[in-house]
Amino acid sequence: AAGAAAGSRRVARAGAGALVAGWAANVAALAWRRRLRPAHLPGLAVLGAVVPVVYLWHFLRGVVAFRHLPRF
Repeated sequence: AAGAAAGSRRVARAGAGALVAGWAANVAALAWRRRLRPAHLPGLAVLGAVVPVVYLWHFLRGVVAFRHLPRF
């Protein structure tokens, strides 16, 4: 996003590469030590993209809900 905003193709490519690498690492972590058939790969690819968004949503929801409570 920073590369696109600044108009720098080099930074945009680096950001896109980091995004793809993170997505691939997430998919690899979800598939670790599981027997997958080729039919399972499209669903796993979508799941790899959705899981971080869901995690972030629930994390932020908890931050807003419990921001006034002490940690310990």
